[in-house]
Amino acid sequence: LIDGVITYPSPRITLLEAVQSDLTLLTNRDEPLILEPDDRSIEIHGAPSRFREIEALYETLIRAEGIQPGEMIVMAPDLERYIPYI
Repeated sequence: LIDGVITYPSPRITLLEAVQSDLTLLTNRDEPLILEPDDRSIEIHGAPSRFREIEALYETLIRAEGIQPGEMIVMAPDLERYIPYI
C-alpha cells in the first residue's frame, strides 16, 4: 500500500508478449521492460551464408524444449532462395 493505493508487483512478461501488447494497443512503453535473463521468446540470428542460417535454425529448433512447431514462426525475405539448403 503506497499513498492509499494498493500496488501489485508487475508480472514478468516475455519480450514477445510485450511487443504483441504494444503493437495491439499502439503504445510505447515509458518505463524499461524487465525481462527474465533466459527469455528467448524472440531471437534474431545472423549468419555469413544461407547454409549457415539453415544450420543455426536447425540447432535452435533442436534445443527448443516444450515448444510445438505450431508455436514458432521462421521468417525469410525470399524463402525460395533457401530451398537448396533445407
